Amino acid sequence: MTRRIFSYLAVFIMLLGVIGMAGCGKKNPSQSGAATNINMDAEEEYFLDIPSELKGTTVKYATWSSSRDGDPEFTNLTGMIFEPVHVPQSDYVVKIAGLIAADQAPDVIMENSDFPRTLNLLMPLTVEKTGIDVHDPFWDQDIVDLYTVGKYCYLVAGTRGSTGRAGACTYFNKTTLEENGLKTPKDLVEEDNWNLDSFRQLMGQIKASCGYQRAGTVIDVKAILAAFGAQEVIYDRETDRFANGTGTPQMLEGLKWLLNAQSEGLCELMLEGSHSNLENGTGAIQICGAFGLRSKPGWFYSMDPDDLDFTVLPKLKATDPDYAYTQAVGANGICIGSKNPIGAGYYLRYSLNAARDGQMNVEAYKSQEAMDLAVRLHENAAGKLANFSRGVRLCAFPDATSLTAGLMGEVVWTSPSQLAVKLTSVSNSVDTAVNKANELMEEFIAAQE
Repeated sequence: MTRRIFSYLAVFIMLLGVIGMAGCGKKNPSQSGAATNINMDAEEEYFLDIPSELKGTTVKYATWSSSRDGDPEFTNLTGMIFEPVHVPQSDYVVKIAGLIAADQAPDVIMENSDFPRTLNLLMPLTVEKTGIDVHDPFWDQDIVDLYTVGKYCYLVAGTRGSTGRAGACTYFNKTTLEENGLKTPKDLVEEDNWNLDSFRQLMGQIKASCGYQRAGTVIDVKAILAAFGAQEVIYDRETDRFANGTGTPQMLEGLKWLLNAQSEGLCELMLEGSHSNLENGTGAIQICGAFGLRSKPGWFYSMDPDDLDFTVLPKLKATDPDYAYTQAVGANGICIGSKNPIGAGYYLRYSLNAARDGQMNVEAYKSQEAMDLAVRLHENAAGKLANFSRGVRLCAFPDATSLTAGLMGEVVWTSPSQLAVKLTSVSNSVDTAVNKANELMEEFIAAQE
């Protein structure tokens, strides 16, 4: 135990002056991101005092990945056995609930854009129940705050762990752009001229010069809307309540920009994930999440690194002091009905160690430059822009089959002239979903011990 106390003190001293110790009480989300200078390699000391009764026990992790069959390093470090429980991604919450009802609950589960429905699957992350001290600076305090509901925190991410907060960025085929005599987004960054106006101009040049049969740019709608400060669903951490964000000026401004660009054939819009336009040579630019910076299985892992390049999102206005940043949200928690919650706490500490899980190892990225950009995106993640639209939607429409349609599906492929009508229709659906989500939150908090 003494060793662990020294370990905590060492970590705290390194972080002193970078982040404040944060409790489970609500606070304003950080705009500057969590600390990233924590010495993850010293974490082995944390595991020196594992209770002997945990040796030989199993930690079950619910995942849809077929590549996770075991974890010998975890066993060597802790004496515990890692066992994956394969659960389909498409109906993750439903399947986990079924396992809980059948007394077959896994120990560790993921938050996969299902919040707040995920809450009904999770136990509070208290030291007494799980061994996790969420105040420890190992844990990303913005994520701790985000997933503190009522009295307790339910989901965590490592300060620089694999479920980090790095948001969207700009990817491009630099070879294509240079061969057609066009400046790349990175060129424009170096000139301090990478903003929505210059981006629109570049999209027009790509359309005129590159000979694509379809728009040469693909944009993740949520990334640009978030850059505008717009959200389909707004979450108030202080009150644990959701609100309809479709009627804000930022939403209207962002959608107008997107739909006008789409109607002029400058871009295609997508609602989530990535598009194949860069890999198959049918496009020059794509705006999407930071997973594209990763080596295999990252979205663009098959592209020649001499062709693929990347940079930040554009500024909204040329006079803005900094570029736009968004936030990705991923976290893990411990399942209700877990047979080994203390072991699960150790597994979370182990698996969310960035130095161990490869998140901050250059081999996990396309290049050193890709990793550096991921760190930059993580450090500047806009904490107030966490996107819960899918999870809120599923509270009211649980039979929805699409993972990606969200609440804006019927808006983003309409014409600019029809935007107001479509947005009113969508707003009514958002109201229904928000009301259901708030009912769930109220009932959940009322039932807390």
